[in-house]
Amino acid sequence: MRTRILSGAAIVLLTAAFLVTMEFWSPVTQIVLAVLCMLACYEMLWRTGKVRRLPVLAAALVFCDLAPFAFSGALLPPSLLCVLFFLALALLLLSYHTEWPVESFAFALLMPLLLGYGFGALARLLDRPDGRGLFYFLLLFGFSSVADTGAYFAGSFFGKHKLSPVISPKKTVEGVAGGVVLSLAYTALLIWIYGALTGAHASFWLLAATPVLCCVGVCGDLFASCIKRSVGVKDYGNLIPGHGGILDRMDSILFLAPVLDLLLSFVEVFA
Repeated sequence: MRTRILSGAAIVLLTAAFLVTMEFWSPVTQIVLAVLCMLACYEMLWRTGKVRRLPVLAAALVFCDLAPFAFSGALLPPSLLCVLFFLALALLLLSYHTEWPVESFAFALLMPLLLGYGFGALARLLDRPDGRGLFYFLLLFGFSSVADTGAYFAGSFFGKHKLSPVISPKKTVEGVAGGVVLSLAYTALLIWIYGALTGAHASFWLLAATPVLCCVGVCGDLFASCIKRSVGVKDYGNLIPGHGGILDRMDSILFLAPVLDLLLSFVEVFA
C-alpha cells in the first residue's frame, strides 16, 4: 500500500509538472504523449505476448511515436501515416506468412491504431485553440479516476449486481451508479470554479453528457481487462510500482478522449 501511495503521489507531481510546462511550451504535449503512446504500444503488443517479431514491434512503435503528432494535426496527415503503417505490416505479413497467424497481424494492426488515435485525441484536447486544455484534462480525470473512486465506495457498501462477473468480478451496477453521481458533483464543481476564475462561459451541457462519458470510461476499463484476461496477465506492465503499466492507468482515458473531442467538435459546429 505504501508503494502504491508513493507512486500515486509521484504521478500527480509529474502530471502537474507536465501541465504547467505545457502552458509555456506547446510541443511538450505531443512529445510526452508520443513517449507514453510508445510505452503503451509495447505493453499491448509485447508484454501480452501477442507480438514476438521485433520488426513488427518496431513498425508499431514508430507508428505510435508519430501518431500523437499526426492525429493532433501536426507533422503529417494521419491518413498518410495509417496507410504507411498498414503497408509496412502487410509486407511483414508476407515475410512471416508461414509463422505469423493472420489473427496476430490483425491485433498488431488494430491496437496501435486505437492507441494512436486515443493519444492523438488527448493531444488535441490539451492543445485546443480555446486554451482550455487544463479544464478538459480535469474533466477527463473526473470521468475516470473520480468516477472510479465513487464506484469503489458505492460498490463496497451497496454493490449486489455484478456488472461483468467474468471480466471484472468486483465491478457492480451499483458501483457504476455511485461513480456517475460523484462524477456529476465533481463536474458541476469544476465548471463553477473554472467559470469563477476565468469568467468563461459555463459548459453546463457537460453535466448532461457526464453519465454517458462515465459509461464510456467503464467500457475502456472493461476492454483493457478483457484483453488481460484473454492473455493471462494481471497488469500490462510494472513501470509504475503498485499501479502496473501505462495502459493500466490510462485505459479509461484513451476511450474517453476521442469521445469528448468529438462532442466538443459537435458542440462547436452547432453552437
